[in-house]
Amino acid sequence: LKLIKKNNKEISNHIIGKPAIKTLLYKESIYMPKIYWKVENSYFVNFNSGRIERTVQKIHPDLPPLTIDFVRKYD
Repeated sequence: LKLIKKNNKEISNHIIGKPAIKTLLYKESIYMPKIYWKVENSYFVNFNSGRIERTVQKIHPDLPPLTIDFVRKYD
């Protein structure tokens, strides 16, 4: 398991009328030797609040990536 900070990136906001969100992109690299699968997941962390706004997860070698946008924010 390896986590690398990649770069700054603006992502679209899925709430109508809200501006794009400035985020830091982190990449998580995982290797599963028993099934010979190397995967990279992405996390978009809000530059101001430190909360995850979006994640792109590869959950199975035969499935497309799963994108999760967090629209409900808890304090």
